[in-house]
Amino acid sequence: MSMAINRDEMVNSLYKGEASILNWPCGPVPEFSDIYTPVDKLPAEIRQLFEYHPDKARQLLADAGFSKGLTVQVTALKAYEDLMSFAKNIGQT
Repeated sequence: MSMAINRDEMVNSLYKGEASILNWPCGPVPEFSDIYTPVDKLPAEIRQLFEYHPDKARQLLADAGFSKGLTVQVTALKAYEDLMSFAKNIGQT
C-alpha cells in the first residue's frame, strides 16, 4: 500500500508543497533525534517503500495472491479524511 500512495501529490495538493514526507515509526522530534533518519537519507531499497511505484505495488499484491486487488477497511480520525482519500482507490492507480 505504501508504494501505491503518491506522497508528492499529497504534499502538493493538500499542503501546497509546504510539508515533508516522514518515515515510520517515528518523526523528527527531539525525543527521537538519535534514531530518526529522513527519507532521503535512507538506503535506496528502503527509500523506495516511501516512493510512488504503483506498478511495483500491484506486482507485490499479485505475488501475494491478490492479483485482482485487495479491499481493506481503515478506521481513521475525521482529521485525517483528506489524507485517507489518497489511499482510497490506490488499486485503481
